[in-house]
Amino acid sequence: RTYHSVSRGWLVSAIVRRVDPRGRTLGQFIRQDISDVLCISYFCGISAAEQVNFAFADLTQISVPYTFAFEALPALLGVGCPIVSTAIKRIMQKNNPAARLVCDWMGKIP
Repeated sequence: RTYHSVSRGWLVSAIVRRVDPRGRTLGQFIRQDISDVLCISYFCGISAAEQVNFAFADLTQISVPYTFAFEALPALLGVGCPIVSTAIKRIMQKNNPAARLVCDWMGKIP
């Protein structure tokens, strides 16, 4: 999750630079065409001079017990995210060559 919060911005900014006629970054596009027009404060990238005025978000990894309790367990019980449920089911399949080592490590799969 932490990785995607950083990499997604780079990817979207690269796409915006390529399709914008003026070649602006995502931050420049949002500032000039959206936030300045609406007179709101919104930052998508902060210049070095402005960084001293703001605190950065704490990007910490979510713990394994939290992930299990609030994502994996509900998905296994059929009440959680269907994408997580599908991913877990595919990992647990013995005929999945990408997950064979995981299955062997976890022991006998029902």
